Amino acid sequence: MKSLLGWVMVLALLLVVGVRPAAAQGRLVAAVTAAPRVARAGRPVVATVTISSAEHAVGSYTAELRWDPWVLQYEGMEGPGGQWMAVVGERWAEAGRLTFAGANIAGFSGSLAVARVKFTARSAGLSHLRLRVAAMAEAVTFADLLAGLKVRSTQVLVWR
Repeated sequence: MKSLLGWVMVLALLLVVGVRPAAAQGRLVAAVTAAPRVARAGRPVVATVTISSAEHAVGSYTAELRWDPWVLQYEGMEGPGGQWMAVVGERWAEAGRLTFAGANIAGFSGSLAVARVKFTARSAGLSHLRLRVAAMAEAVTFADLLAGLKVRSTQVLVWR
């Protein structure tokens, strides 16, 4: 009887683990980095948004980047290129908000720079580069990957 109970417990554990969302195991990260992180006013700053996935083929994403427009002036954005279909919403860029999305039926595993956002350091101050991911799906299965996604933002210090 005890061994039967043990097997039932193992089976129950496997079922619970098996019904977790696609990315619940983790190792899925969306991050924004800036180069340089400390810049002089008038100099260029490039923010790179990277998605890294060790376990899933990421097929699509929708994200938003926000910053302080008094500190950083938006100059433009480059998408991932290649086979990726990318869309950029620049309507609110002057106010410090950029929306972008990309899709590729084959997806990717590993690490991919999905956006390179170009700024000019405008005036002295600290600007947080806040990344928010609204949607992310696995290629082919279209499984929602947001549950296991870790998002990392950064900041840029501008001096005169």
